[in-house]
Amino acid sequence: MNADRAHGWIDEHVAQELPGLWLSVREVAAPREHDAEPGVALRLGDLASRLRGARAVELRREAVPAAYRVFFRHAGIDPDVQHTPIEAAVIGRLVSGGYASRGRLDDAVLLALLETSVPVLALDADAVRGALGIRTARRGEHLGRAERAVAVGGGRLVIADD
Repeated sequence: MNADRAHGWIDEHVAQELPGLWLSVREVAAPREHDAEPGVALRLGDLASRLRGARAVELRREAVPAAYRVFFRHAGIDPDVQHTPIEAAVIGRLVSGGYASRGRLDDAVLLALLETSVPVLALDADAVRGALGIRTARRGEHLGRAERAVAVGGGRLVIADD
């Protein structure tokens, strides 16, 4: 895959149910070191200091977070039970008191979410087989291939490879 923006595939049944749904895929080199960048840790601290309880409550009314709540409902997920990614990040900050640096890649993914309210997923390109897309989970399917892989309920939307 080249560095240009590319769209992943969308299962035909999913596309009929959720017209306009798309997945943006981009392959980039990940940082090799797991250490945090000092500037990133400062940025995470700055963002954490701006996210207080009132902001967390108002978040649901902002355009992008509100759209993800609507999407969750259309996808059969109750956003009041399973929070959208931005809401989960904000609630996590309120519970823990801040954002701890977890390494360059995890910090970059979190910063992207906090800055845009759009979830970003990082995958190891060596573990992906073929193109990425969106489809419904199959009965008995698990998230990942590890021993501790979590079972996914049949019919839930997943980002999958070929």
